[in-house]
Amino acid sequence: MAYTTQALVQEFGDRLGEFVLTTPTGSGSTTSLVDSKLQQYFPRDVDQINCWVYGRSDVPASNRGAERRGKTWVASNTTLTLYSPGFPATITTTGTYEIHLRTSHAEKLRAINAAIHELDLAWYRDLVNESITTVAKQW
Repeated sequence: MAYTTQALVQEFGDRLGEFVLTTPTGSGSTTSLVDSKLQQYFPRDVDQINCWVYGRSDVPASNRGAERRGKTWVASNTTLTLYSPGFPATITTTGTYEIHLRTSHAEKLRAINAAIHELDLAWYRDLVNESITTVAKQW
């Protein structure tokens, strides 16, 4: 079964218990992400959240693949504020963003690639041919 890097990073983050997938529920700005569903993860204000926010492949083109650092979370208006300069384009309700609490998307991807590099890609299997070949019409 083949996995995309997006799926591998999500699985890795889930297993570490520090991955949140968010689809903004309100329009923000280049430095703010608004999502009411994030209250289930962050029920109170967090002054120094310092998480990483990564734009997935379904976000507007200029935000795709960009990763920015989160600054504060305000639960009352469900807004995650980012450090300047923020994302290249306004964060809208289109697309999904990844929130990584301790390590960035890029660091997780580097760890996955390092693990793959350590694999021995030459997996040998013994092959034994036990077939019997006979000549036709001979005893």
